[in-house]
Amino acid sequence: GIEAQVLERVLFPLGELEKTTVRAMAAEAGLPVAQRPESRDVCFLAGEPYWRWLAREGYVKDPDPGEVVDLEGNVLGHHPGVHRFTTGQRQGFGRSFGAPKYVVAIDPSSRRVVVGDKAQTFVRVARVRDCRYASGDPPVAPFDALVMVRYRDQGHRAMVTPLPGREARVEFVEPVSAIAPGQAAVFYEGDVVVGGGTLS
Repeated sequence: GIEAQVLERVLFPLGELEKTTVRAMAAEAGLPVAQRPESRDVCFLAGEPYWRWLAREGYVKDPDPGEVVDLEGNVLGHHPGVHRFTTGQRQGFGRSFGAPKYVVAIDPSSRRVVVGDKAQTFVRVARVRDCRYASGDPPVAPFDALVMVRYRDQGHRAMVTPLPGREARVEFVEPVSAIAPGQAAVFYEGDVVVGGGTLS
């Protein structure tokens, strides 16, 4: 993250503008980016599956296959590598389970992908690591925030409790589906970023 003393010196020239306004300005200036589609996921992959890119670039060495199990540990099938899965994912198992199954958890050490029903992907509490706050210091008391946990997320009301070691406990007012470790959690008060970190 960016330290508060650095952030206070950063200028965001488009910060007050809506994206539609910026696109209109780009079109008026004749910039080709004005017509470019929205970038989503990992934009530089241009449609290539992220797991294929990871293997091609050497970030995944000889991925080991593993088991697909239910919450009771019953083996339902096998998968080609845990790097192909993320929490909440519903496809890519290489087989049908009858009723739809979703990734509930991933255990890289045992190479197990745990699946369950959609309802089992919802959680009320999440932990966040490597937290940074716009003020520079973590708040001294729990605070109410709108917490965004994924791209194009509308946000979820939650109580954020700062913890030692730059961690935080986030307790959502309503259960949230598919909290994926490694993704960002961003804390807002209105449209102002208070802080954030990485879901653990």
